[in-house]
Amino acid sequence: MYGLTMKGRHLLEEGTHRIFEPQPKNWDGQWRVVVYSLPEQKRRLREALRRRLSYLGFGALAPGTWISPHDRQIELEALLDDLNARPYVQCFVGKWLGQLSNEDLVARCWNLDGLNRQYAAFVRKWEPKLKKQRRGFSKKNGMKPGDCFVHRFWIIHEYSAFPSRDPNLPGGLLPQGWMGSRAGRVFRGYRELLTGRANAFVEEMLETRNGYVFDKSS
Repeated sequence: MYGLTMKGRHLLEEGTHRIFEPQPKNWDGQWRVVVYSLPEQKRRLREALRRRLSYLGFGALAPGTWISPHDRQIELEALLDDLNARPYVQCFVGKWLGQLSNEDLVARCWNLDGLNRQYAAFVRKWEPKLKKQRRGFSKKNGMKPGDCFVHRFWIIHEYSAFPSRDPNLPGGLLPQGWMGSRAGRVFRGYRELLTGRANAFVEEMLETRNGYVFDKSS
């Protein structure tokens, strides 16, 4: 019997949440601030903390200072416990009172221009194919289940890199011509189109064969 560990399940759930998290429509104007100071012998912990904060959508404002417009308190508490980092971290909530605008603050913390170019490339590659596939499925002659599985695998593989780079900012903080929302619609369109046949292929492959039993619920 094969199955995921509890930690593995948690990582999958966290990743799924980030991939499918809706874009916030409103923002309360409050920044969540994480400040840490770690000695040099805690370098690995510092690097792990940076990676995990980035994945939660925090951006580096200054060395040891990260900000996010999202209330990530629950996820942040779990992160600090998981890394045993509480003695080194302080958390605050407040409004930005500096001379820079919130948009200038965003530009300092995240490379949204570079990310937008990557989103645009994703849309150019996958959106025309989605329209073509929809026409095929509407005529009852879309891809075979095995091909659906492969196609879904590759689009998930490409799209899953975005959540670790995209802080999922409220619309008012995004630059003009933002392609992230369009890329998300393309990704979800493929998921809706291919999931039924792709899952049917997986179910067929996971049947008991040659004495091996797989736990399909994992």
